[in-house]
Amino acid sequence: MDGTANTYVHDGSYIALDDGIIEEKLDAVTGTVADFTKALAAQNEIIIEAATQPAEIIDLVGKSIMIQIDGVRKGTFRIKGVTALDGNRIKLDIGDISLVRSYKDPYDFSQGFNYDIAAGAQYRIPLTYTSSEDAQPESPAFNANISAPTNSDVAVTITYPPSAAVKENKKGEGGDWTVYTEPITFAENGILYTRSKDFAGNLSPAASYEVRNIDKVPPVTTAILDPAQPVILSLHAADTGSGVQKTEYSLDNGTTWQLYRSDVTVDMQGNYALLFKSSDAAGNAESA
Repeated sequence: MDGTANTYVHDGSYIALDDGIIEEKLDAVTGTVADFTKALAAQNEIIIEAATQPAEIIDLVGKSIMIQIDGVRKGTFRIKGVTALDGNRIKLDIGDISLVRSYKDPYDFSQGFNYDIAAGAQYRIPLTYTSSEDAQPESPAFNANISAPTNSDVAVTITYPPSAAVKENKKGEGGDWTVYTEPITFAENGILYTRSKDFAGNLSPAASYEVRNIDKVPPVTTAILDPAQPVILSLHAADTGSGVQKTEYSLDNGTTWQLYRSDVTVDMQGNYALLFKSSDAAGNAESA
């Protein structure tokens, strides 16, 4: 393998790879014969009425026209030149290949000729397309075992294309490339890079996956007490990771807990043992 992807299609409508159609093409120029050289000549022509047209008629040069005939002689002729005529008509130069089959009467030449083709006959000119380009392996794909906010480690599995002969990954832009053998575990947020090479040495496009859902730090809650009567308790929770999910408070030293939604008014005389705590979307809980 030289790392080159070659495509070839002859008398076909599609150039395609395993994963789908790449390009649709005109498979052939078709139509009917309108006229042709009817005399014995060194230069012969066929005039066709084209039902389908190539992008450029010059593309027909070097192709072969196959004409429906009676089967006595072949009806395939190499096209050596083309000229556009009025409407959909195209004149094909077939060189010194005569279209005369025989005299109608070998003893009376004035009777004219028999021909290999006839006006109105169906024809087909198959088209051929080729292309060549450097082959590039598919990018690897990533799958994390946890995608929601979490306070656990995250394992990322890399799936490489079947053509991958070398499979490598690294953590962080400055990390070292190592051979991939198993899912990569992240204890904290970071970026996983991967690359692969096929057996021809072609390098896959750059691919990366950012782990950003790990949060192992609980929120921090602060309390503000307004000592005026009645006493007003305000709680403010902050979380720089997954975000505060809820804040709770207790006025009886943790025997019962209530969900904090807004300022709490304490208007009854007495002694209160205030506790409060918050938790975040990753499941981290603050100590009361």
